[in-house]
Amino acid sequence: MKWFGLTVIIVFLVYIAVRYQYWRSTSMVATAAASENARVKTKVERRDIVQYVYGRGEIRAPLTTEVKSEINGLVTNVSVTAGDSVKKGDLLVELDKSELESQINEAAYQIEASKLHAENTKLDWGREQQLFDAKLVSQKEFDQVKMDMELAMNQLNIDTAHVETLRRQLAKTSILAPRTGTVLKIDVQEGMVIIGAGSVSNGTSLMTITDLSQLEVDANVDEFDVAQLQVGMPVYITLDSIPDLKLEGKIKFISPLAVANGTDQSIHVFPVVVSLETTDRRMKVGLTANLAIPVSHVDRALSLPISMVVEDENTSFVYVRDKDTIIRKDIKVGINDNEYVEIKSGLKEGDEISLSPTQDTK
Repeated sequence: MKWFGLTVIIVFLVYIAVRYQYWRSTSMVATAAASENARVKTKVERRDIVQYVYGRGEIRAPLTTEVKSEINGLVTNVSVTAGDSVKKGDLLVELDKSELESQINEAAYQIEASKLHAENTKLDWGREQQLFDAKLVSQKEFDQVKMDMELAMNQLNIDTAHVETLRRQLAKTSILAPRTGTVLKIDVQEGMVIIGAGSVSNGTSLMTITDLSQLEVDANVDEFDVAQLQVGMPVYITLDSIPDLKLEGKIKFISPLAVANGTDQSIHVFPVVVSLETTDRRMKVGLTANLAIPVSHVDRALSLPISMVVEDENTSFVYVRDKDTIIRKDIKVGINDNEYVEIKSGLKEGDEISLSPTQDTK
C-alpha cells in the first residue's frame, strides 16, 4: 500500500511539471506574437471618417408650468397624482368654498335691500319733481332728493359688483390644468392652507405640469469646439441610463456667453440647447444626455488608427515598414473621429505601419 501511494504522488508531480512546461511554452509563443503585432499594427486603408464635437447635459421640458392659486384657501381635494396625464381645463385642486358661499349669500341679501332702497328713492325723486315743478319746494330740497336717489343707485351697482367679485373668487377655488401635459410633482396635500399668488408673496406652489412631447437638452460644449457649431446642425443623443436608446435632434440655441465649467473657473464652456426630434416613453426629465454633433466628414479617406500617429512638436509622423527596414515618415493629417485619423499626404493605401521603430530610423 505504501508503494502504491508513493506511485500516485510521483505520477501527480510529473503531471504538474508537464502542464507547467506546456503553459510556459504557449505563453512565450503568445508573447512573441503580441510583440510582433505591436511592431506592425496595421495598414493604411480607406474609410469614411466623421469628426464630432461632443457635449454633455440633461433633458429638460421647456413647456413646464408651476401651478399656483390666485386666492388664499384651505385645500379640500387634490384630484391628481404625480405622473398623471391631464388635459387643459381638468380639475387639479379644490379649495374650501364655504366661506365664499356664505359671503355670496350675504351679498345677495344686501343687493335686495339696495334694490328696495333705490326704488324708494326713485319714487321720492318723482314726487319731488312734481313739487318742484309746482314751485312748492326749493331747488336745494329737490337737489338733495335727486342726490339720495343717485347714491342709492350707486350703492346698488357697488353691491352687484361685489357679488360678481365673490363669484369669480368662488370659481377660483377650483384650480384647473393650465395646459395639457404630465404632472411632474405635487407640492400640496389636503388640509394645507395655501397663499395665493396675487398676494405680497409669490404664492404657494401646488404642482408642476409639463409637456413631455416637447423635450430639449441643456448641454455644455468646450470653448475650443463651439466655433464649429451652428444653429440647425443635427445632433445624435445617447443616455447613460438607457444605453440602447438612440435619439436625434437639432441645435436650437448657442449661447454667446461662456460660463465656468463647474467649480473650475479656468475652464470655460458654452451652453447649447438641442431640441429633440425623436422621443421615447422611457425618457424622463433630468436624465443625463451625451451629445455627438457631426461637424465635418471625408468619404473614403486614407486613414490610420490615431494610436499609430506620433506627434513631435508641430510635426506628425509614422513608422513605415519598407521591406526589412522601418523608416520614419512625416505625414499631414486631417480630421479624426477619436479612433481613426485622416492621412492627407505622406502615405499611400496599403502602406504597412509599425507602432514603434525596431531599427534606427532614417
